[in-house]
Amino acid sequence: MINILEEPWLLLFVSLVILGGIVLFRQSGCGQEFSGKLFFIPVGIALLAFGLDRFVRTDREAIEYTLNRSIRFVRTRNFDDFDNIFSPNYSDAFHRNRVQLRHFCESSLAMADIERLSKRRFTLTLKTDNAEAELSVLVRLRSLTQSYAGSKSLFFVEARLHFEAMPDGRWLICSCELVSLNNQPFSWGGVP
Repeated sequence: MINILEEPWLLLFVSLVILGGIVLFRQSGCGQEFSGKLFFIPVGIALLAFGLDRFVRTDREAIEYTLNRSIRFVRTRNFDDFDNIFSPNYSDAFHRNRVQLRHFCESSLAMADIERLSKRRFTLTLKTDNAEAELSVLVRLRSLTQSYAGSKSLFFVEARLHFEAMPDGRWLICSCELVSLNNQPFSWGGVP
């Protein structure tokens, strides 16, 4: 089903249909007494479509914003944004809390020289106050680091992310499980 808050196309289509109806009504001669003010109706609907799309952030868009922020965090290794990506209630099978995850990321990302990181697939299951996402990314490493440089520098990583809604409307990652690396089962314990 189309969500008019995420996609403006339905309201734009409605405004075009109304515009066509107004033009046909005026050309038939029935609407000669109506002024040109009728044309403001489809224009208003079109502006509403773009306004809703631009200024109203849906839960899905908030989750995608957090996900894109996390990808930028891994690329840049800028830990200033860490608390705005991961929930204070974070825990997974390998990290008891957000502090452990931060220490792990600091040591692992220091060894990795990431050249490129791109999102390949993203599926989202949204509930009222939590969400689950399946994410597939392509990671290309520069072959300068001895830890990773061996045989391959291209990795396909799949992860399962859990998000929770914060009272201020943000969605933060509350759990992340690594599912596979190059189509082989993989977990946090295998990350150097």
